[in-house]
Amino acid sequence: MTDTAARAGARWALADEQARIVLDARPPRRLSIAAVVVVVAAAVIGLAVVALVSPLDSDGRVATTAAGAVIGLAVVIVDASRTYRSRRHPERLPVTRALSGRERHAIDRVVRGRLVAPDERLGIVHAAAVQSSSGRALLSTGGFLVLLTSTAVAGGFPWPLYVAAAFAAAIAFGFAVRDVVVARRYLDGHPVELRSGPLPDRNRATRSGRSAGS
Repeated sequence: MTDTAARAGARWALADEQARIVLDARPPRRLSIAAVVVVVAAAVIGLAVVALVSPLDSDGRVATTAAGAVIGLAVVIVDASRTYRSRRHPERLPVTRALSGRERHAIDRVVRGRLVAPDERLGIVHAAAVQSSSGRALLSTGGFLVLLTSTAVAGGFPWPLYVAAAFAAAIAFGFAVRDVVVARRYLDGHPVELRSGPLPDRNRATRSGRSAGS
């Protein structure tokens, strides 16, 4: 076994250990995707309407954008604080934190149904899907979107950069929503079963696809 293979094996071993901790714990509470999307969309649309109908220096525009910025920043800070506190709870630590970017991408592709995971990787895939399905990532991405939209609507220089950043945040929020939906769909089709060994392979019907590999 080469040194590179040994390091990869060590990374997967750490991910498997974390996956067992996650799957042995109570599943995280799921946020309502519809509720988060409606709230964020309402905030962004409201800010856009204010930008269209209110003069740049009007009191209403200043107050609205300030409120939006404060709310968005507060959500980001609260979520960052929750993430920091998660270090005290092993079951909340990311399953894929020890993996390389390429390996994380492979796990994501399995959850999306584009790859088939080997039996020894299924526990990690299930645990990663469980964590993604909670929807917690929607809070920070939604908060950033509202914050950047508020900054763009405020019209300060350089406002074109803020507009571009807000568009990028909107795309990131869309991908975050997609990831939660995909993770929940995966878990619906592959119920988690806790056991001491690797989780059973329920992807045999798609064996014609590619394998995630190591």
